[in-house]
Amino acid sequence: MKASCPCGAPGILIIETVHGLICANAGIDQSIVYGSDLFNTLPVDADKSARAILHKLINHTGVKIGVVISDTFNRPWREDLINVAIVG
Repeated sequence: MKASCPCGAPGILIIETVHGLICANAGIDQSIVYGSDLFNTLPVDADKSARAILHKLINHTGVKIGVVISDTFNRPWREDLINVAIVG
């Protein structure tokens, strides 16, 4: 994952991801995975990931639906969380 780092503080990096999102620690999250050495990252190609999920769902259910890849997101220097669509 390539990203730029406009600023940060001790223990926190405020990063602009390749997707154009400005977030803490480049969108890398450890809170929703099992194991201390595992991390969750944003998909490198979110459009490709969404298409793959869509095709699997259509093949499994026979129903064409929409797929939205989203992530819980906090804006730097704000306290609340929102859900942001990465693609969909």
